[in-house]
Amino acid sequence: MTLSRRIVLLAALTGAIVSLLATAQAAQAAPTVTVGDKPFPAGVVAGGRSSCSFRIGFAGFVAGQRVNIEFRSVAPTVPREGDAVIRADTFVLDSASRTVTYDLREPLFNRFRPGSLAGWDVELNVAVTNAGTTAFRERGVFLVAGDCIVPPATTTTTSTTVKCAPGSCADQPPAAFLSGLRGETRGEQGSFCWRSGSTGQSLCRDSGFLDPSTALAVTRGEQLRLRFETSEQPLEVVVYPHSQLASPRQPIFGVAGVPLPSANPTTFDVDVQQGPSWLVVATKWNQGSSVSFFKVQGQAPPADATPARLSMTG
Repeated sequence: MTLSRRIVLLAALTGAIVSLLATAQAAQAAPTVTVGDKPFPAGVVAGGRSSCSFRIGFAGFVAGQRVNIEFRSVAPTVPREGDAVIRADTFVLDSASRTVTYDLREPLFNRFRPGSLAGWDVELNVAVTNAGTTAFRERGVFLVAGDCIVPPATTTTTSTTVKCAPGSCADQPPAAFLSGLRGETRGEQGSFCWRSGSTGQSLCRDSGFLDPSTALAVTRGEQLRLRFETSEQPLEVVVYPHSQLASPRQPIFGVAGVPLPSANPTTFDVDVQQGPSWLVVATKWNQGSSVSFFKVQGQAPPADATPARLSMTG
């Protein structure tokens, strides 16, 4: 091999090495963050629907860089109390890649008004810094799926504050009953988070949609009475009416809730068509939150009845 040919091959090899190094440096200079299996935020549609669980992955970073993650509520999601921060976390990367998972069910269920069981609007902010230099900073807004109304799997946590009248504290949410002209039915107990009056512990149990086996016969425009088996008064009562089962598991999402006066008992006028309908009652108490399910069977109104509009009155 001649000297000139060796020089040409050496130059080509050097160029290839330089190109590989440049590619590696470019890859290192462009770290990625994913939410689920999509790049954040480009791969996630703004306002897109997301589950309650967020799996956030980091790739191509440098060990020692600091990560700041913040979930915030954005209008119309309104907290019952406190600021808009749902959850915030800070940690240092121990390697170039890492995956963390956050479950938002408990903070959303306990701190934010339902508004609609369609879900909550949440902003996710992710920042990665190193000694004051920003390596990554992006934000995205999601509609977090409505199954966040279901609290996390059964857990118990110590709680020393139970605000209820002496002798009236209960260890379980009060049973809910719905009555009309043709009788009364007991609601199916759904999800709840409840602070026990005897043990001072919080208990959360989750539940999917429950289709009651017994339906209360009602007529359009009839006034129904909702009562709870307790002497306590609820802090909040919201009814979610639904006339069709979009799916066996999630029949209520996307339906706007109707607030009722926070009283025990309370009454409201029902506007239903012939056939089955479902009422999901979400309540807030001094001891916690609870969801109950009712089924009503719409009867044909009298021939001279005037069509009624949906209204809720105390």
